[in-house]
Order: sequence, then C-alpha cells, then structure tokens
Amino acid sequence: MERFKLQAPGMTAQQQSAWESFFASVRSMTANLEVSTLDLNGNNAVAHLSGQYQYVNRNGRAERQAASFEAMLVKDGDRWKLQSIR
Repeated sequence: MERFKLQAPGMTAQQQSAWESFFASVRSMTANLEVSTLDLNGNNAVAHLSGQYQYVNRNGRAERQAASFEAMLVKDGDRWKLQSIR
C-alpha cells in the first residue's frame, strides 16, 4: 500500500500523526455525513456535520466511528469554498 503524507495548514503535529496512523491502518473507508445545521452570515457560513465513518481495518474487520465537526465556508463569487474544519 502506498503511504501518503498528509499536509493540512493549521493541523498540529499530533493531529497529523493521528490521521496518518488511522489512514495507514484501514483497507477501505466510507464517510456518511450530513449537515445538521447551517449558519449563514453574509459571505461566511458554518456547517455543523455529523455522521459516521465505516471502514475495514488492517485485519479485515468492519468498524464504525462516530464523526462530528464544523466546516467553515466562505463565498467566492458564485461558489462556496471550504476554509477550515474543526
């Protein structure tokens, strides 16, 4: 399996290491997420997302993990662009 280097501005070295370890330990992954709330303020928005990651680990066992985070978006012309996630 090819190893990749995750690069995300604003991510701590500890967060980066945790995500790299996670992705190195899964065979396949599906993210099922939905927007629970969307707060608009002019050209800015905050989307609250929740759902779960379903994946097969290195040993072939299917697992699920809850996911919840906020996505900050900014309007650029007629498009919304992802600015950050926390």
